[in-house]
Amino acid sequence: MIERLYFDERRDDSSYYLIIYDVVDDKRRRKISKILEGYGVRVQYSAFEMWLTNRKYKELLSKIEYFTKAEDNIRIYPLNKELIKRDDSEIRKIIQCDVVIV
Repeated sequence: MIERLYFDERRDDSSYYLIIYDVVDDKRRRKISKILEGYGVRVQYSAFEMWLTNRKYKELLSKIEYFTKAEDNIRIYPLNKELIKRDDSEIRKIIQCDVVIV
């Protein structure tokens, strides 16, 4: 099943992000997960997708950095906004190919 890759709260001044994480400590991992749940949608166990304005992006980074230690690995990928704006039929065609993160 192909899920819709965009949300109703999308705004022109926001960007779409994929955030994946590998946090060693269970307590920190739960905290990071709770923070991310407040900003986006969990798409896999350690992966979230979200639309963020620049202000929300900086706010999220500040919260994540507070709980992150050197041994943790958190990756934030901005996704191509033009891909997200396409309709469902175009997205299906793209998903059948290799995924490229821009």
